[in-house]
Amino acid sequence: MEDINNTIIKPENEVQEKLYQIWSDTLQTNNFGADDSFFNVGGYSLQAIPLVAKIEEAFNKEIDLYSFFTDPTISGLERLIRANHSGQPALPTEKEPGLNNKPGLKNFAAIKPEGKKPPFIMVHGDNCNNFLPRLLDKEQPYLGYFHLGSEGEEFGFKDLQEIVNFYIDQLLSYRPRGPYLLGGHSFGGIIAFEMAVQLQQRGFEVPLVVLSDSVIPEKNRIFRLKRGVRGRIETSFKRKLFKTYIKKGKPIPVKHRQFYILDSYQQLVENYKPQKYNGPVLLFRASKNKSKKKFLGWDKVSNDIEMVILEGTHNEIINNEKSIRGFVNTLNNKLEVIQAQLSETNEHK
Repeated sequence: MEDINNTIIKPENEVQEKLYQIWSDTLQTNNFGADDSFFNVGGYSLQAIPLVAKIEEAFNKEIDLYSFFTDPTISGLERLIRANHSGQPALPTEKEPGLNNKPGLKNFAAIKPEGKKPPFIMVHGDNCNNFLPRLLDKEQPYLGYFHLGSEGEEFGFKDLQEIVNFYIDQLLSYRPRGPYLLGGHSFGGIIAFEMAVQLQQRGFEVPLVVLSDSVIPEKNRIFRLKRGVRGRIETSFKRKLFKTYIKKGKPIPVKHRQFYILDSYQQLVENYKPQKYNGPVLLFRASKNKSKKKFLGWDKVSNDIEMVILEGTHNEIINNEKSIRGFVNTLNNKLEVIQAQLSETNEHK
């Protein structure tokens, strides 16, 4: 193995050797080390699902996908494998950050609960769940939601309002009082925006929504799934196949999960019409996003948008080092401004 400086990186033991090989087969490169993030060397969130499945098969152990997202490295995987002698996922403890510590929290985690400031809450942050907890202000707590369906389980929601209500219930179970600083990447941004709208309607304070290259879900499709007659036939066939697995109580096969998750998201927004959000929106737009809409459509439902263009594609803006620096610096500055305003407001109450 070679790192970015072309120095040889040798696996230190048999566990690492197997993990290196699985990563190399998945990423089609060997240009990484034991402490490199999977997402920083070319991996993306839905690619992690088959990766973890291959690791589970190779070691005959169950790996908690959410734990992988909080430490997406070979070293982190090795720790999970060695700690998991029983073949069952390691149980969280009260002192372990990044794991669910309350019942009823299905895909929500306090990834970095420490800090005096109001937490930043990221929906489907993917690699953001790796770099933001480390690089944001040390007093900034960080909470996150992971993709549903990642383990092949039934998605279980008919429309966006249903999934948003489920996400809000988890949030209120963990943190009953605001303010709530919300954000999301891609489809996660759509969920975060609707969460902000519904929380405001319930009387909660939502002083910021951060959208990471999220496109407003109007009549356009939000994912590049196959189109045309052939695409519709294939989609119809796969949906029937998924229903068969679910009816039998079996997980969706790993090879179909990426399509299953994206198609489920697409179905959620088919009849969704975003409402107005009363508050500031920080929009990160990928420079290679081909949308003709300057603010990706969000200016129709928000009158206060600050847009920052980050170099790269949809996935690259949260994986490339230069874009990550721009993302973190901008978000840190915005959070400081919002939190200063919150402090000033509280002083006058």
